[in-house]
Amino acid sequence: MVIIMPEESGLECRILQPETPFSDLAEFSTAHQQDWSSFFEFTPEQMKRRLDSGGLFVGGYFNGIPIGFLEAALLTIDLDYDRDHKEDLTYAKQIAKLVCEQIRNHFGDYWGIVDKSTGAKAPIDPNAMLMLSINVTRNYRNLGFGSGIINYVKLQLNKPRHERFEQLRQIDFVHTFTPDGHIVRFHQENGAFDSEFIHENARHGYDRPNVRYQIYLAPGFPIKLPKAEPAPLRETKTVHPTPLPLANAVSPFPEV
Repeated sequence: MVIIMPEESGLECRILQPETPFSDLAEFSTAHQQDWSSFFEFTPEQMKRRLDSGGLFVGGYFNGIPIGFLEAALLTIDLDYDRDHKEDLTYAKQIAKLVCEQIRNHFGDYWGIVDKSTGAKAPIDPNAMLMLSINVTRNYRNLGFGSGIINYVKLQLNKPRHERFEQLRQIDFVHTFTPDGHIVRFHQENGAFDSEFIHENARHGYDRPNVRYQIYLAPGFPIKLPKAEPAPLRETKTVHPTPLPLANAVSPFPEV
């Protein structure tokens, strides 16, 4: 299922599938390789393996051209909590911090998350989603497409569970893997709250190695949708368009 975001934006978003054309995956991986290959390789073959094992990627297309993607890990958190807790930010912060601790203690850092989650078979009924990175190509930055991709995920998670995409039906937590700095503000402007939990050296090798988790969804904190939409959202089952060449790309740890 594809959601076409407000019509004047030209942005289409979809959860990528193992059958996503390899040419699309090549364009998405190029968005990483052009600026970040010195840190680690991200090939279309690797992206395909992650999709085959249940890894979650949300692709953004502008007029049929792949222009950015969200990489996420799906996790099973072993924790007692009240799934249907009334809206209560204090409770949400308390339970979200416990999730942050489990992520840090079990996975260690970004590389551990990739190896133990997106690089391995995804859990059958994950209850937590960790947004790892957003890539948006340089020619399409500052146009709101990073926010648009996040809004697509929020729209999916705002649906009744039985109407959600299968991988997201049991999701109760949505955390971000956010560098401690100005990107925190980007996520808060898009409806997240600050967990106040800092995961030290979670991105070792980068200028900003510490991660400050931002929370989009937790028991006691429902999804915050945009207050107004410029135009109605439409859903369609159109096939994947043929991509065109892309410009240079930007950070897999977003500055969108």
